[in-house]
Amino acid sequence: MAKLKELGCVAHNLAHHSQSSLSWLHPHLAKACWKAGIEGVSFDLLPNNPYPPGLPDSKPLRLALASLRDWFLGQLDHLGHDRSTVRRAILTFRFRNDDGFNSAVAATIETNAGKEYSGKVDFI
Repeated sequence: MAKLKELGCVAHNLAHHSQSSLSWLHPHLAKACWKAGIEGVSFDLLPNNPYPPGLPDSKPLRLALASLRDWFLGQLDHLGHDRSTVRRAILTFRFRNDDGFNSAVAATIETNAGKEYSGKVDFI
C-alpha cells in the first residue's frame, strides 16, 4: 500500500521539475504572465486542462502544462497512488522581470484525506 508521506517527496520533485528547463514551461509561462501584467500565477495541475485562468493563450505553454500534468500523474502512479488520492496539486510561480527562465516555485499537494504536502524552490 502506498504511503501518503511519500507525497512530500512528490511535491518537492514537482517544484524542482517545474522550475527546470525539462518541464518546457520556460519562458512560455513567464511571457504569458507578463502579457497579463502579473509577476506570478497559481493554478491546479490536476484538471484535464490545467491552463492558468486569466493568461493569454499560448500553444507552447498549453503543451508544456499537459506534459507536466502527465509527468506528475506518472510520479503518483510510480509510488502506487492514483489520481483519486489527490484533491489538488497547486503550483505557484513567481518570476523576476529580467529573466523568463528564473522562477521561484511552490508545489502543494492536497489529499482527499485533508493532508497537505509541500515543496518549494527559490530563485536560482
